[in-house]
Amino acid sequence: MIEDQTKKLAATVSKLYRRSAERNIKKIIAKSHSADLAAMLEFLDADERVSIFQMVPHAETKAEILSHLSPSLQEEISVVLNPNEVQEILGEMSSDDAADLLGNLPEDLSKQIMKGMPTEDVQEVEELMGYPEDSAGAIMTSEVLALSEGISVGEAIRILQESPEDLITFYIYVVNDSHQLVGVLSLKQLILHRPNILLKDIMESDVIAVEVTTEQEQVAKIVEKYDFLALPVIDNAKQLQGVITVDDVIDVIREEASDELMSRGMAGSSDAENFWEHLSARAPWFIVCMLGGILCFYVLYGGLSRQEVRVPWEVVCLMPMAMFLVTILSNQTATLALDYFRSGQTKNQGILAILKQELSLAFVLGALLSLLSTGMLYLLSEVNVMLYWFPLLFLLIVLMAVVVSFLVPMMSQRISGEALVASVPVSVILANVLSILTLSIISYM
Repeated sequence: MIEDQTKKLAATVSKLYRRSAERNIKKIIAKSHSADLAAMLEFLDADERVSIFQMVPHAETKAEILSHLSPSLQEEISVVLNPNEVQEILGEMSSDDAADLLGNLPEDLSKQIMKGMPTEDVQEVEELMGYPEDSAGAIMTSEVLALSEGISVGEAIRILQESPEDLITFYIYVVNDSHQLVGVLSLKQLILHRPNILLKDIMESDVIAVEVTTEQEQVAKIVEKYDFLALPVIDNAKQLQGVITVDDVIDVIREEASDELMSRGMAGSSDAENFWEHLSARAPWFIVCMLGGILCFYVLYGGLSRQEVRVPWEVVCLMPMAMFLVTILSNQTATLALDYFRSGQTKNQGILAILKQELSLAFVLGALLSLLSTGMLYLLSEVNVMLYWFPLLFLLIVLMAVVVSFLVPMMSQRISGEALVASVPVSVILANVLSILTLSIISYM
């Protein structure tokens, strides 16, 4: 439902953009939530996306939109903008979002932008960028309001009223003179007590916190277990370093689920990897496929008598190897497609990019196995026409398997509104059936 509304919004804005109706587009921008605008930009072409983003009037809104976009789109937009404009946008972002954005940009551009930023902001961002990518420190925001344990409730409320809104979270964190985290209380607890009571007398001293080096997966488990809306982050000396809010944890949970799905599908560790990373992740399974195929080939080769069998024995012997590769590729492609559609990334440009990548991977792996099978046929049989058309047949079935395995989850998404997990085994079965039929039909032609 939400996705359909976003598509309609994107179609409307795209039509207005082609008509140069900038005034109407700005009206839509003014009435729309930044998260909806970010989702809408995902469906637009690159030129439209950048131009419409620049129509957003306020740097604060631009910052909110960028924080909702994927890393690739953040980079796509930021590299086109003037560095001064990017600096202004970063000034409106929380420190963790700013660090993420700068980390996604080319290193030279990132350094150029940071040169024009206030020294204090640069130090905060560089500190966050220095933490390991999968640590709590990498997703925390260092902009957190900490109150001294010795002040009264009335003083605390006055400080909150005078503080920037961005610094006020769901909880009040209490520190001692050494800035060590010693307590926590909610806003509700604060306003329900008398103004003259000290914070140390009403705070909860048994604070659950994580260190900056804690793995993000562990952070997500703690937030889920205790239903926290925010979680404080401390260093080895128990000094308060920042806070992780629930929206950051949701992103971690989503990424962990995506990585687990990709891993189970033998398709790598992340759908954000490039071609070579995907290829290296799948290489072990390719080797298993090759070794299993060679073993089956020699078992069948030794058991078949070519004088008594009228079927093309070469195809029979090599069919297990072909099926192994088809099964692995279809499982990996279907898993990748499933993760893509379930994450809500359904813009056409992304679909074509992933399909192109999967076809390229299938071509490389299919070509390698084709050369191997051709060499085996050359050594074990007479040179005949089989040696020339079999490599092409091998490539045909693996490319066909990729297309089928991508289309099944996509059709599941289109028909039911959700990419079903069951589409993965269905894809594998269909790919194998079509491959066997193709091998059988062509073999008897």
